[in-house]
Amino acid sequence: MTNYEGQSNKFEANRFKFVDQCNVDYFIQNLPILVSGFDAPFGKVYANFQQVNRVKEINFSNPFYQNMLFAQNNLFNADLHAVCNQKLKNHLQKIGNKNNQGAVLIVDNNSGQIISCASFPASNLFNIKDKNFPVGSVKKPLLAFIALQIDDDYQFKMVNGCDFKTFIRKSNGDYAAWLLRDLLKNHPKEFENYLLQFFDMSILPDNYHTALLDEMPNEEAFEINLDKFNPLYRLAIGRQQPYSLHEMVEMFGRMITKRRLNISEDGTEKAFKELNIDTLKCSLLFSAMNDVILSGTAAKVGKALEYDSCKTANIFAKTGTAESEQGSDNISSTFIISNQQYTIGIMEYGRIPINSKNMAAKDLFIQLIPILKKYGVLEKK
Repeated sequence: MTNYEGQSNKFEANRFKFVDQCNVDYFIQNLPILVSGFDAPFGKVYANFQQVNRVKEINFSNPFYQNMLFAQNNLFNADLHAVCNQKLKNHLQKIGNKNNQGAVLIVDNNSGQIISCASFPASNLFNIKDKNFPVGSVKKPLLAFIALQIDDDYQFKMVNGCDFKTFIRKSNGDYAAWLLRDLLKNHPKEFENYLLQFFDMSILPDNYHTALLDEMPNEEAFEINLDKFNPLYRLAIGRQQPYSLHEMVEMFGRMITKRRLNISEDGTEKAFKELNIDTLKCSLLFSAMNDVILSGTAAKVGKALEYDSCKTANIFAKTGTAESEQGSDNISSTFIISNQQYTIGIMEYGRIPINSKNMAAKDLFIQLIPILKKYGVLEKK
């Protein structure tokens, strides 16, 4: 994990040392560049590029343009990025905990290009999208996706009265625990092969891949009841190996596009390798992920999209939370939503109120709907 505060303190110390002593070996300052677009929601905004001791610095005349990307000397969607930064900051500050962090990541599914990477706190040194955090239930579609590739009979399984679609739509923990146990117990080699092939993941940590689990449950866990005290249950609902928002959005993009999508600042890699995925086997999963916004854990999102005259067909989503040990609030809230063109990921990390307080990641997305519609990320009816 990146030590964000450590980097920030070091950066500020070096900056003040430079200002106080004016002892530099090399300094170049270019003319300001206009970064705001035609819309210019905050008026004309300029970036000043500086090079101090051969280290590049960028300063903006408006802080909401902080940490925007300059890929191949082109400016991409700067105004959208700035408004997302503003909404993210306001949302997290409204929660009231000064240590809360968050990110809004928007990616083009065709090119892998990052359209916006809003981050709070804003910094040119580190973007919160790269911070590892417990993602909660947004990992459940990955289990379902691989399970269907191994054996499409999984779609007919019932667990404690819950069917496959309800497992995703309502984020059922019992079903997730049963599914993880069955994959690890009965299909371990196929499970790991598909993890590697589709998501560059391993089951357990190694030196080369992102890991699905932080540890393998002991043999007893596979035999005792799958209740909330069973280690398999904890692992299945995402209370374990942390991921970055960047990683999760890339995984969702691969499921949606069925290609080895790689996220980058400039989207220069145009020809992503097709994944060997049986599309028919995934149709039930994608239907269930659409139900998430229609009648599931993010039904309020579907209603908000309808209210703003945005399309709800062919939209796939998943919510995720990680409860604090006390259970009175959450340590993270995540929402990932995809259409055919874009994948949008939102994360909040720190001390986040329970979902009924309407301050979750999906609630921030609802605030962003008019903006995403305006800039063409969401389709109008």
